[in-house]
Amino acid sequence: NYLQSLGSKPVMLTIHTLADLDALCAAYLIYRYLPNASIVACDHLNTEAKLFAEHLGLKILSAYQVDFKNFEAVIALDANSREMLPHLTEEIDLVIDHHQPPTDPIKARRHCVQIVPSSTELVYEILKPIWKPDVKMLEAALVAILSDTSFFKTSSSRTFGYCSEILAHLEKEGKDYHEISSFANSYLDDSQKIGVAKSLGRLKYKMIGDTIICYSTAGLCESHVAAGLIEVGMDVAFVAKELPRGAGGGCKVSARANARTNL
Repeated sequence: NYLQSLGSKPVMLTIHTLADLDALCAAYLIYRYLPNASIVACDHLNTEAKLFAEHLGLKILSAYQVDFKNFEAVIALDANSREMLPHLTEEIDLVIDHHQPPTDPIKARRHCVQIVPSSTELVYEILKPIWKPDVKMLEAALVAILSDTSFFKTSSSRTFGYCSEILAHLEKEGKDYHEISSFANSYLDDSQKIGVAKSLGRLKYKMIGDTIICYSTAGLCESHVAAGLIEVGMDVAFVAKELPRGAGGGCKVSARANARTNL
């Protein structure tokens, strides 16, 4: 196991731009397993990840304030593209990710990529034979899985099995599911709420057969808008956000579809 071979070496666990709970918690589990690891963010955490990092008492370093030469290994979690990890310009040691391979992959010597509901589930599976998790580690695993699967909407039977194990351990420790799961809820600040409202004001739609396809643009929170449109009954949603010229321009599109729509 590559993680076991790292021992006490200084390791950078790096997470993508505007890191979410899945990225944070996948890194946190490995951070707790490796005695000399640091979590390094590309830029900011999103609101939910920031709140949960505070709950964990976790210090997150900035990619632009660390010297890569101080680390003997670099591991990227929950992303594998240069767009999401712009600070990684050199070949790294390992990628752990659960997304489809991107068109602009970063260079890595090792890849652990499986199309599963969350990166945290993948890390949990990797560590399961070799670790002894405590309450905070189990909380992190559960919160990330709940968040990235939208409370089990995109789960597999394996996901349910792992969560059943996690909950059994947490219940023995007197932990309450409802209290822990509250960290997986989405929260928007006032500026984000205004951005979502503006995006909804630009909403358009088309009917193709009996399928309603809606689309809009957003200055921020495009994934929240797309997911929310499906929640209120749309079949397919596309929400685009313009990218800054400094990042190469173009746009990022968040797409969502309900389970009944065959794409």
